[in-house]
Amino acid sequence: MAVKFVWSLTLYVPHSVIEDALMLLPEGEVGQTAFKADAEDRSENPLWMAESLYLAEPDLTICLMELSILAGGNNHAAYRHELHKLPAQGWLKANQDSFAPIEIGRVVIHGEKDRASIPSNRIKIELEASCAFGTGEHPTTFGCLTALQGLHIKPDAHVLDLGAGSAILAMAMAKLFKTRVVATDMDADSVVVAEHNCRKNGVARFVKNRKAMGFAHGAITAHKPYDVILSNIFARPLAKLAPQMRRHLKPGGLVILAGFLHKDVARVANAYALQNIVIKRRLRFGNWCILVLRKMG
Repeated sequence: MAVKFVWSLTLYVPHSVIEDALMLLPEGEVGQTAFKADAEDRSENPLWMAESLYLAEPDLTICLMELSILAGGNNHAAYRHELHKLPAQGWLKANQDSFAPIEIGRVVIHGEKDRASIPSNRIKIELEASCAFGTGEHPTTFGCLTALQGLHIKPDAHVLDLGAGSAILAMAMAKLFKTRVVATDMDADSVVVAEHNCRKNGVARFVKNRKAMGFAHGAITAHKPYDVILSNIFARPLAKLAPQMRRHLKPGGLVILAGFLHKDVARVANAYALQNIVIKRRLRFGNWCILVLRKMG
């Protein structure tokens, strides 16, 4: 049945709690993003907006209760939120029309309407503008794609994309290095989207998409140890996953981590240093950071 409406949830929170707030929102079926409410705001803790889109009206009961606890614990006033019902066709068409190609080094992320205009010497990744789980516009995805293009990966390398979302990074690895990738996500809808994207981009034979929570899947175990592990999620789960990262990574193997703010770099880096996985390169895009680390020994 055709989708007639989408639900838009917008939450306004101080920058200091944006990561925690995003984790409390019901996961967006159509997409989720976060950005500064006022680009000109230079204050120490500016207001940010977290937005999620849904195909059905989300139940906010638990979410609002947890956000109230988050606000109280940080001595903040109650966080303002807005929930709107939007005509799907109007929103989708506007989104498609406004989705311009995104150039990241040799990689270009584009929609179907721009397919013929992308130069043949570029690495092309085609996505629908309404695609859930990311279209490459977020600084962390942009940063990861920048970091990947600075690597030298052999075609026979074992690669894992943990929390793959729309599979942008997995597809980029396959296209850049002709290597096979195990791409996992905890959300079943995300895996369906990822499989569709891989078929559309001609890399289905390179990318194996699976639903998995953390490292708990036979497909992950079957291909370890890995030469490269990518994970663009959040600071807290990344820090907790550090011991498992070490167990699944080859000596000298690389880890590319993203999805966290500059203020959380120390928390993430320290967790990995305890596992003898140390920073090789750090990239910063706005307030977001990407770490390239190497397992020593």
